Amino acid sequence: MTVEQALFQELPLISRNPVTLATLDPSVNGDWARNANFDHYAPNAYDIGGRTIGRNEVLIDGSPLANSSKLGYDPPVDAVADYMVKQNAIDAEFGHSAGGIVSMSMKSGTNQIHGSAYYFGGKPDSKAVSNRITRQHSKATSWNGGGAVGLPIVKNKLFLFSSYEKQTDSSHLTSDYTLPTALERQGDRSQSVCTDAKQRVIHDPLT
Repeated sequence: MTVEQALFQELPLISRNPVTLATLDPSVNGDWARNANFDHYAPNAYDIGGRTIGRNEVLIDGSPLANSSKLGYDPPVDAVADYMVKQNAIDAEFGHSAGGIVSMSMKSGTNQIHGSAYYFGGKPDSKAVSNRITRQHSKATSWNGGGAVGLPIVKNKLFLFSSYEKQTDSSHLTSDYTLPTALERQGDRSQSVCTDAKQRVIHDPLT
């Protein structure tokens, strides 16, 4: 399966991780939670052609990126020119893995200056109401922004292409913890209670 640049520029990628484009292939299954744009485990969280989780190979311009099941680099979407997924019977040139192959080609500079800038963000006021009583919106905020530019240094001979991306995610989680009482900290559990407020029964493990 080959995904051309025009296609994934039009697709809504909430994760902004080009590796997740592998899921466009109907033979790909896996852990859909691994989709953050800097998730270096994402490519190996997928089954490409059957039982290949942790065994896939990821290439950028022909260079292998995978170190075990983790990548060394996830390029921004705006820096990728095209994208290919290969599974099952692959060519002999791909011999570093027992799984599928995800191959990306990076953009390069040209004789003309080309660039892009983007920002994807979510403000709390635009999110769903998380508390129906107080009508409070979710406080979790996240945004992702960056840009890319390609230009000539020496016309027809030397070119430059560079990209930058940043993500900020502030998520609020609520947790309940049970802390030891003053008696329990001294080793006295005679007054300890269970979660239903009933006194905890202490049993002799030798009887």
